[in-house]
Amino acid sequence: MMAQFKGMLHLLHKRMANVAYPISKQEILEQIGDEIVKVDMEHYLSVREIIAPIRQETFSCAAEFYCALLGA
Repeated sequence: MMAQFKGMLHLLHKRMANVAYPISKQEILEQIGDEIVKVDMEHYLSVREIIAPIRQETFSCAAEFYCALLGA
């Protein structure tokens, strides 16, 4: 049985530790877009790649950002 990797959101949250809200998607990309996050047992993506599917352009708080990410 293959082990599941459940840490992507935690690792993304750690990368976003210095992000201050409110913030725009563009500002996130400028600040940490090139940071790398482990997304499963063997794969890594940049923050830019992770948030690309999000349609929303501004976030008033972290909860709003993560809801948009999970809904993308």
